[in-house]
Amino acid sequence: MAACTGPDVGGEHGPYRQSERTQLYKQYVDVLVEQGKAYPCFCTDEELQQMKAEAEAQSLPPIYRGKWAHASKEEVEQELAKVGFRNMFHMSVCCSSC
Repeated sequence: MAACTGPDVGGEHGPYRQSERTQLYKQYVDVLVEQGKAYPCFCTDEELQQMKAEAEAQSLPPIYRGKWAHASKEEVEQELAKVGFRNMFHMSVCCSSC
């Protein structure tokens, strides 16, 4: 059976490879950030590994502690100027401890 649409044959719903859909994803991420439903994360791999190690040392599941959840627009712009567009974003979650 031959595919009538897909990465090898094209079609109206492409691009089909995730690596080719960056611009589409960025369009939706920008909307979520603008609405306050997501935010960029500038944590380094080392920082994330440290958070994981600290949680594991306390027999807790690894969690992201929300370091960038409440960053000001200016702080985010400063980081973007330093490191450029980030592909890591977190969804904003409201809870009683926020």
